[in-house]
Amino acid sequence: MPVQTRLQKKLLKFQSLDTNQIDHQNPTNFQALINPTLSNNMASQSAVNQPNPPPPPVINPPPIINLPPPIVDPPPPPNPIIDPMMLPRELPIIIPQGLMPVTMPINLPKFSGTRNEDPTAHVERFVEVFITSLVTNPNYYLVWFPTTLDGFAYAWYRSHNAGTFASWQELQAAFLRQFRPEVGQ
Repeated sequence: MPVQTRLQKKLLKFQSLDTNQIDHQNPTNFQALINPTLSNNMASQSAVNQPNPPPPPVINPPPIINLPPPIVDPPPPPNPIIDPMMLPRELPIIIPQGLMPVTMPINLPKFSGTRNEDPTAHVERFVEVFITSLVTNPNYYLVWFPTTLDGFAYAWYRSHNAGTFASWQELQAAFLRQFRPEVGQ
């Protein structure tokens, strides 16, 4: 068969193809539609050349590792300010119920109990600092007065039994009795 007639026949066959039959993704199908004698060869080749589908992924369970139990920090002590090895003694004052938190005034005077200190002037200055800080409830004086004591004066305060002082008046009177100079007072 002359070359031209074969090409013309293929062209006619191509022109008569239904476009729905053409698989644009697979060029071998297109060649098989044009030349049916190739279709048998291609079918056998495509089965050979067709890559096998990948095997499903193998999901291995995670390995079981025996780990030691996690290290857990011990709970903090109830009050980090207090040394857990030392039990705090009870206070000589009774803390009044219902006191709201108030910022403690700064620059509170200190009293050590030496002979050259005046306990009356110390109490006056202590109360004055509170009043000018707008703290006028005497229950706060009872609670904060011990923070102004140092040395011998603080040792005197702590020498009292728990709950000895229930009011500011009681603590103030005992303080002045202990530290007021004997002469002229």
